[in-house]
Amino acid sequence: MKTLVYILPDKDAGVASVVRNLVRFKTSRFRTKVLLLHNLLDDANRRVKDDFNADKIVRITYNGKWSSKYSVYKKIRHELDKDTVMVSNDGAIELDTLDYMKFTIPVAYIMHGDFKHYFNVLKVKQNKIGRVITVSDFLKTKIEEKFKEDFSTPVESIKFPVPSAKVFTRTPAASIRLVFVGSLCDRKGVLYLARITSVLDKVSIDYKMTIIGDGDKEAELKKLWKKNSRVTFLGKLDNSEVFDLYAEQDIILLPSKGEGLPVVIVEAMKYGVVPITTNLESGIPELIDGEINGFTVPIGEVETYAKYIEQLHLDRSLLNKMSELCVLKAEQMFNPLTQTKHYEGAFNSTMPKKYQVKKSILNYLPMTVAHRFKLYLKNDKH
Repeated sequence: MKTLVYILPDKDAGVASVVRNLVRFKTSRFRTKVLLLHNLLDDANRRVKDDFNADKIVRITYNGKWSSKYSVYKKIRHELDKDTVMVSNDGAIELDTLDYMKFTIPVAYIMHGDFKHYFNVLKVKQNKIGRVITVSDFLKTKIEEKFKEDFSTPVESIKFPVPSAKVFTRTPAASIRLVFVGSLCDRKGVLYLARITSVLDKVSIDYKMTIIGDGDKEAELKKLWKKNSRVTFLGKLDNSEVFDLYAEQDIILLPSKGEGLPVVIVEAMKYGVVPITTNLESGIPELIDGEINGFTVPIGEVETYAKYIEQLHLDRSLLNKMSELCVLKAEQMFNPLTQTKHYEGAFNSTMPKKYQVKKSILNYLPMTVAHRFKLYLKNDKH
């Protein structure tokens, strides 16, 4: 029996949610192992706390300054064998581990978002990747347009599995209930949230805003909302706690400046929470049918966000109809059992690649020393 070895950073965010669900809804065809790579320089509070329900979970810890890359390679290599299919979710150190193995294995690479890092991995390391799986049609098209004939690796677009909602009853409320779930950082556009509520205050909309998550903009947001009793901060919650709260929400806001296909929006839609998000070139248009099961808004247009919130607040029949359509769309596209089978089928058909091994003496040095030496060599050439 093959073992699917999922390798990802030890950060509980959208990537972890996708992998968690792939393992949770796995079939009996495979064993599963999850390798969580934790850099001690990263925030320990953001580490994954559960075991993913995997057959085995391994937490590989290293120091991003003083550990050598080879010391990490050895730990990863120890968890791989000839019956392994590597499922890479970051594409950094796990793909380089392959240069230090005595056998080849199939490697599937899940591309989770429209970020420079993922495209750099495809450009530099596609010779090791047997199959690329994108979480949206948009990403698949972008790969094909960006690399054209220079990319020979098969690329498939497969929507990820998301659990169906628990049986719940949505209790109506006089206020329109708004929620944000995610990192409180600039990329998520969280400061726009305070501007949106300011517009709502001016037109006397009765709203409640719940903020779930943490990040470097948290203190600034709390200062902006210091005198606003309508806003509640709940901090970072486990997925199950967030799901329980969705039955008490009407609208989820995501004013991001950049996204792939946001897991959090799919999860909320499964509970009938209507999304209002930024209109980005991303997987979002595949998910939200404009003014049917949600709304999309140009970046920073807080008045437009407020307009749609007011519309749904005043027209509760429209809110209820859109809520029902959210559930239907999310269930159709992100069925947990069906989509997991699609992923497993893709993993099973991935073939190992033969490639030229490139080892470097620098990988045996502490990462900081190796990085400085690379910079020295680069500057010396110029």
